[in-house]
This record gives sequence, structure tokens and C-alpha cells, in this order.
Amino acid sequence: MKGFVTMIFILFAVIAVSIGYMNYNRVNEKWQNCTEETDGIVVGFKKKISRSSSDRILFPIVEYYVDGKGYRITSGSGTNRQKLKEGQAVTIRYNPDKPKQILIEGYNNKSTMYLCMAIMAMGVAIPVCSIRMVWKST
Repeated sequence: MKGFVTMIFILFAVIAVSIGYMNYNRVNEKWQNCTEETDGIVVGFKKKISRSSSDRILFPIVEYYVDGKGYRITSGSGTNRQKLKEGQAVTIRYNPDKPKQILIEGYNNKSTMYLCMAIMAMGVAIPVCSIRMVWKST
């Protein structure tokens, strides 16, 4: 029975670390690649309802220009608190190779990366502590 419980905890650790690592890499890559800046403006918000809490999540829609070409992009990051206002000027960090890949200066921050690292740490710490308790209980 201890072996089965141990395998469940190891599976949990592998899943948690994998999810954390994949998301960390995705966010980190965006921060590494979005090196150029341009001015943009918030033109609206896309509203979604969170499945877990039924809160309204707002995703800012921004317009900006790169090399004379206009873009209108909905941010991949949303919040239930309206941090930005419609019509607000913002600085856009974009990937020069893929100008549709953006970060909104002052809105997107590295807290998502820290959350991913915390998920990976918990994905290891919880199973290790639990396995120790299971094997110690004999």
C-alpha cells in the first residue's frame, strides 16, 4: 500500500513540476523576446467569466504601430481588477520578429513567473513531505 501511495505522490510531483515548468518557459520566453518598445493605447476590454470563481476577468485590448503597420491585440493576461482605463496611453514591449507578441509595460509583470516557480516547488515539497510521513508511520 505504501508503494501505491508513494507512486501517487510522485505522479503528483511530476504533473505539478511539468505544468509549472511549461508555463515558466512560456512566460520567460516572452519576457526575453519582447525587447522593442512602442506607444500604444487601450481601446477596450475583452470580458470573460472565470470558471473557478465566476468573477469577470478583463483582458485589455491595445492598438499600436510597428514600422507603420497597425496592430490591435487582446492581451493574454487578464485580471478581475481594472488596472488600465480605456483610452489610456501605454508602453508596449513587443517581439521584433513577431510584433503581435506583446507585453504591456506596468501591466504585465514577472509575478506569473514566480507563481510558476512556486508551483514547481510545492510540486516537489508536498509529495516529499507526504511520502516521508507515509513511510515513517510504520
